[in-house]
Amino acid sequence: MWEKANNWTQRHEKLAAFLLTIVLFAPLGLIDIFTGYMVQSNFPVYAVIFGMGQLALTLIIIRLMQNLKVFSISNFMFKDMGKGFLLAWVGILFAIVVFLMSLFQLPENSMIAPAPFPLFASVFATLTTGVFEETLVRGLVLGLLLRMMNTTKKRILSACVFSSIFFGLAHLFNIWSVGAVLPVVVQVVNATAMGLFFSALFLRTGTLWIPILVHALINLASMIFNAITSPDVLQQMNQTQYEPNIIGSIIGAAVIVLPFLTTGLILLRKVNPDSIAYRFPDANEQ
Repeated sequence: MWEKANNWTQRHEKLAAFLLTIVLFAPLGLIDIFTGYMVQSNFPVYAVIFGMGQLALTLIIIRLMQNLKVFSISNFMFKDMGKGFLLAWVGILFAIVVFLMSLFQLPENSMIAPAPFPLFASVFATLTTGVFEETLVRGLVLGLLLRMMNTTKKRILSACVFSSIFFGLAHLFNIWSVGAVLPVVVQVVNATAMGLFFSALFLRTGTLWIPILVHALINLASMIFNAITSPDVLQQMNQTQYEPNIIGSIIGAAVIVLPFLTTGLILLRKVNPDSIAYRFPDANEQ
């Protein structure tokens, strides 16, 4: 069965990569809806259950990587971490800016001493999101595309672009929770640019842990307020109706897209095609 699946993915690598992205993101959306309905406003419980669902899906993804011959243990090793965090300075700076902007928007006296469980839940949910999404998109999806496109830098760029577009489109599932089209479209565009940046980090360092941790840090920059903000104030802010504005959305997207897209393209220029072939030895067979 897996031999036939490998043959099919080699003939239709872009379609296979897209379908795997959608098929594996879809159950996460169902987990989100079901968990949110069950626990309602209890964020810590929701975050832990949601995170456990992401870990379960990650194990399935790793198994798929092994069967589709794009798994390499080196991708999950803690190596070149210092170099990786230096290369990821744009993402780290962005997380700091997001945190500070959210902090300054809080009403006075709304901060509380974080309780252990909500704080753990926030960190756990964001970390598992990084693990799930990076293993899926940068590990499995990008791996499938690289096995057909790893001859030249141009083909490597093509693989990164396609995987990032698929990553962005997967965020269309958020339309069910957001309830408005424009903010979700902005998420898709932002996620695509960030996806290219995460792909570049992965290929430059050879480890998924750098994009995983930077991805988690960006998400934590806003989610941490569920643990350090008064529940009444947080509920009031969540109930505040946001009227999306096209011009403001375009400007906001440009502020995010340009630095991530530019940095990602610069980082990809120094990716060595030989290092890609070394990391995916079984994926070069066509």
